[in-house]
Amino acid sequence: MLVWRIAQATSVVVALAVLATLVLSPALGLFITWSCLVPLVPVSLLLAPGVWRNLCPIAVLSQLPVVFGFGGSTTPAFANRQVAPLIAAVLLFIIVPLRLVVLNDNGPALAAFVLTVVGIGVVGTLKFRNKSAWCSSICPVLPVERLYGQAPLITVPHRHCSQCTACVRACYDLQPRTSIEILSDGAASPKPTALGLLSTPTGVFVAAFPGFVGAYFLVPAQSSVLAIYAYVAAGAAVSTALWSALGLGLGRATLTRLSAGCAAGLYYWFSVPSIAAQAHKFLGLPLCPPNLQLGIQAAFLSFSLGWMLQRSRRLAD
Repeated sequence: MLVWRIAQATSVVVALAVLATLVLSPALGLFITWSCLVPLVPVSLLLAPGVWRNLCPIAVLSQLPVVFGFGGSTTPAFANRQVAPLIAAVLLFIIVPLRLVVLNDNGPALAAFVLTVVGIGVVGTLKFRNKSAWCSSICPVLPVERLYGQAPLITVPHRHCSQCTACVRACYDLQPRTSIEILSDGAASPKPTALGLLSTPTGVFVAAFPGFVGAYFLVPAQSSVLAIYAYVAAGAAVSTALWSALGLGLGRATLTRLSAGCAAGLYYWFSVPSIAAQAHKFLGLPLCPPNLQLGIQAAFLSFSLGWMLQRSRRLAD
């Protein structure tokens, strides 16, 4: 446990240093955030989601009231299996496009945004029990964590709560493999139905997410705020329609695996060129040859496919 506490403290120190850099040297801070740190999160969720859940600096800071004995003792009404996933997904779909509006290019604004989220988490923990106010209920990253981490390739024990207080049902930290049960309000792998994934908020998120990810990267440069949200909404709608149609013949567990694999593959396919360009700009690395860049993109696609197949076997066990 001591090793994890040291690692958590280190993650907070690193986060604070990045926040300071975003204010004092915005261009460098944005490069570190969007080209170095954020790209590590999806792959860590695919491989060992417990590592990210244990080390997320926002989670560590938001749990300080619990560590020092000032945490709340009740569970918020919104932290139930239908309302919380809806709130978290809506927050994600609102926040991510803000990267294109302001957060990708404005270091101080990004730092202020992160500090606001930390403040919300801390205040929530002062009032409500353990992680029920944010990390395990309405954190906008939680739907992605659940989508990617139902059957972890590497299982890492939870290192925040010293004992379970049952602050939420279907706790991701306690049982990653069954947390996606909110797809069907209790059934882990329901059979195809007429409504398919659209019968629950989490199911709608699963159906919409791949199109949302793809559309985010395809938004034309210099688009207005309205156009940005229109693009990502259209992508999410197309994806929802496609996954719902597939749902007439496939079970929700299969569709969830397809969604996760496609979303991860799309993210890295579109991110690699940007990361390579930023590495050339800030680190002075040679420009990545087109064939090498294509090879890296293909490698990430292959990794996503391999992960999806491996997860299919694990979920079938």
